[in-house]
Amino acid sequence: MQSDIIPIFPLPLVLFPGAPQLLHIFEPRYRQMLDDCLAGERRFGISYVDPRSGQTEPRIGQAGCQTVIESVHKIPDGRSNIVCLGEKRYVLEEYVATDRMYHVARIRHFDDEPESPGDLDELADRVYQVFKEVAAGNWATHIHQGDPPDDPKDFSYWAAGGIEIGPAERQALLEMRSTDGRLRAILTHLEEAHDALEAEIGAGLRGRRNGNPHKDAPTSSES
Repeated sequence: MQSDIIPIFPLPLVLFPGAPQLLHIFEPRYRQMLDDCLAGERRFGISYVDPRSGQTEPRIGQAGCQTVIESVHKIPDGRSNIVCLGEKRYVLEEYVATDRMYHVARIRHFDDEPESPGDLDELADRVYQVFKEVAAGNWATHIHQGDPPDDPKDFSYWAAGGIEIGPAERQALLEMRSTDGRLRAILTHLEEAHDALEAEIGAGLRGRRNGNPHKDAPTSSES
């Protein structure tokens, strides 16, 4: 796959291809990065770092997502709000020495391995049905705009960005090179959320009944 050299923005989030991301740029090094991106191809990489671990830069070999800047709102004090869009995944191969304040790295793009389209279509349909059920119970992290993509691989990114899981699980989905494997992992997360939702609803019903011993009790009439 193609190898490129791009700026790297370490963040405590995992971005998927096709997903929009709002970012607030305020540190001087990332203001410089933004200016350089806008003067060039408007692209940089988002790589996950865990702030709790003290990690300050992504690891060599770690997967990330290249983004393109779609819009910029400059604030008079030098800060900016930007909207970028995830484009394609990469593996960070090595850091490149520059005179810039931010990280620059050589990255290599990667994609999923070829798989049977028919099987993927059926699996994606199943994932979407459970996704809708779970989203209706407010377990989705956000409301997706528009219809899901028809392509199973693109749909897997769409679904991965809309389920409530931790960053480690999201990173694992980003790194997978199998659309089938990603969809099955997403389905497992959704089914667990669905089961938890049903248990929560059941507990709520039991709680209401416990608060009123006559709730749903059979009635009788005296003769």
